[in-house]
Amino acid sequence: MIEFRTNRPNALLQAFRDAIKAGRITTWKEVAGGEFGHLAAQWKDQGSLAVLVEPRVSLDFYFVAGKGDKDPREVYAYLHSKMLDTFISHFPNMFTVSSVTPSPVEGEGEVN
Repeated sequence: MIEFRTNRPNALLQAFRDAIKAGRITTWKEVAGGEFGHLAAQWKDQGSLAVLVEPRVSLDFYFVAGKGDKDPREVYAYLHSKMLDTFISHFPNMFTVSSVTPSPVEGEGEVN
């Protein structure tokens, strides 16, 4: 799980969606069910990040395992690092702290 602490999580999520739609973020796409997938060819169908808004607290993303052949731990690490990179690069003033768990939390996809 990756968490972005903010008292405006809906605004942060909307800024992310708007940046994707406007072409300012070209490495992520929103896929079915409000999940976000990374567009790099080698990561297609390997996994995605599902979003959860905690009102006035945080914007959280949870790992969803994909159907690809890559090691799930590698996919987990890649997606979380790229999401963190994206938010630091594009929205540094919209959150105060971010944290990432080294393994999925209960309810997330499994990694070995």
